[in-house]
Amino acid sequence: RIAKVEGESLLCANQVFSESIAAIRTVEAFNLRERITKLYSRHLSSAYYHMYQTCKNRGYAYGISQSCHYAMYPVVFLLGSRLIETQGYSFQNMMTVFFAMIWSGAAIGDIFTMATDLGRGAQALEDIITRIDRKLK
Repeated sequence: RIAKVEGESLLCANQVFSESIAAIRTVEAFNLRERITKLYSRHLSSAYYHMYQTCKNRGYAYGISQSCHYAMYPVVFLLGSRLIETQGYSFQNMMTVFFAMIWSGAAIGDIFTMATDLGRGAQALEDIITRIDRKLK
């Protein structure tokens, strides 16, 4: 939905710009430069707002992914110390558990980072499948 709104806003801004260049003599003759500039800026501001929201949401997702990744270190070391203390694990076994937990935390973080692109990926995959399945003329 947001990509569609951005596309429409940018398309309208492009149309205003193209028409003002095509009719540059009329724009200058009637002194419409300020009006055209404001109209162009208004169309761009709508797209800018939606792009800003998208960037903000992706920033939050990236922050969550980094938090998951770095929050795993103290949890894993605490778990490792408990395993060594109570279960008699060796340091090598603890490090094996450590790396398994760290890589799983990194995978969880990557899932949060890529979650914003899942919709676009699904749409791209659907487009590819329809192009592969279409009948040739």
